[in-house]
Amino acid sequence: MSLGKSTLIERMWLTIVVGLQVFVAPILAFTLTYILDVDWETYTFSLQINLLPWIISAAMMYGIISLILGLAVGG
Repeated sequence: MSLGKSTLIERMWLTIVVGLQVFVAPILAFTLTYILDVDWETYTFSLQINLLPWIISAAMMYGIISLILGLAVGG
């Protein structure tokens, strides 16, 4: 009984880790890349909050495509 339970817990942990790597990591990377707008002539910074829906949707699409490719190629 404990063997099946530990396997289930390990699979759930792996699912959480893969989910974070596939979806949250691209969201953070795209956010850090595109949310901050730097004007080097006046040395000012501004946050592009209006890009947030596009950033999240692009990161989610990136995650879904990478997950599908990983499952298709990796087995």
